[in-house]
Amino acid sequence: MASPWNEASNESLFAKLVRKIPGFAGYVDPAARAKSDAQARTWLANHLDVGKQAIDHLAKRLVDQGLYDQVLPCDRLRGRLDQLMARLRSNPSGLIGGITKGPLDADQLEDLYDHDLGAMDEADRLVQEMRALADSNTDPREILDQLQARVSTIETKWREREDMLRNAEG
Repeated sequence: MASPWNEASNESLFAKLVRKIPGFAGYVDPAARAKSDAQARTWLANHLDVGKQAIDHLAKRLVDQGLYDQVLPCDRLRGRLDQLMARLRSNPSGLIGGITKGPLDADQLEDLYDHDLGAMDEADRLVQEMRALADSNTDPREILDQLQARVSTIETKWREREDMLRNAEG
């Protein structure tokens, strides 16, 4: 009888174990990987949409106050958010499901998880700041520039993620 600890058995046991770990299985099986990726992209886009709604309310308040010169920066930010959310939502197959040929190795998976958590943290900060701005009575122009920079950071993180997946050997 073969030992369950030999190399071939370890891979099989490892694969079985990984499929049971929530979140981890999505990156082992290509079909599940695409589904996990789609869920992550949808969460990120929906979360950004919550922040965009706060900017929508801010823009409405500025119009109501007659501060039309301050609405244009809001519109620019909303436009960039719309583009980013469309990009996140528009990849039907899920990049991760179609780019890598096989399972990601442990290092690639850890790098991807770290990167995704960083992007989600950045999105969280952005949404919190957008909500805070919408609820405050401060001049939004300077803060809107900072929010634009945060959107740029998220866009960069998304491009880096795509590159990480394209370069994964699988």
